[in-house]
Formats: sequence, C-alpha cells, structure tokens
Amino acid sequence: MIKEGQNWGLDSKTAYSSKNKQFSESLSFAGRSGGFEALVQYTYRKGKETEIHKDAAKVRQSFYRVVPRELNWDKNQRDNWFVFEDECPTGQGSNPGCIPRPIVRGAKVIKDSTNAKD
Repeated sequence: MIKEGQNWGLDSKTAYSSKNKQFSESLSFAGRSGGFEALVQYTYRKGKETEIHKDAAKVRQSFYRVVPRELNWDKNQRDNWFVFEDECPTGQGSNPGCIPRPIVRGAKVIKDSTNAKD
C-alpha cells in the first residue's frame, strides 16, 4: 500500500454485488515515521439478505421418515431380542452394545414434504 520511497499511502475500493444488492466502500490509510508504522481502514456495507431463486417456492421436496409404532413388547419374552455383531463381537459382555434389545416390529413410514415457503 505504501509505495517505494514514500512514507504514506491511501487506497479506496467501491463494490456492488447484485446477488444480495450489497454496496460497499473501503478506505485505507497507511503511514510510517521512523520505526513506527500504522494502518487505518474503514469499511461501509449496506445490503440485503441473499434471496432464493424465484422458482424455488414452486418446487415441493418430498421425503420419507420411518418412525416406530408404540413400543409394547413383552420384556419377559427374550427369544427375539438381539445385539449388533459389530458392537458386541463376542455376543457377551457388559459394554452397552452387548445389552440385548427387543425387536420392534411394524414401523410406520411417513411421507412428508416441504417447500421454500415452509
């Protein structure tokens, strides 16, 4: 910013971004005297949030969720309980992966959708 042979420099920049209708200005001043150097910079920005594409609200995105039904199982009937092999390689032990879990049957699949307005 300070050119060779000078002790001070001044720089400015003005910009506009159509993406968010932002206008910005920057002004910088630098100087040196003896062993002291200083830089002062001022920036002003004014703009809006980036807007979505004009057609984004016309599109609806669908997705599926899997949720369990009511968890009502017989805790005394353990013949259908399971453990994950990769969490409990020996099939026994006290770590959390080796504690048997009941099989929950009859999960519901729910189709849901959303769009940019939601």
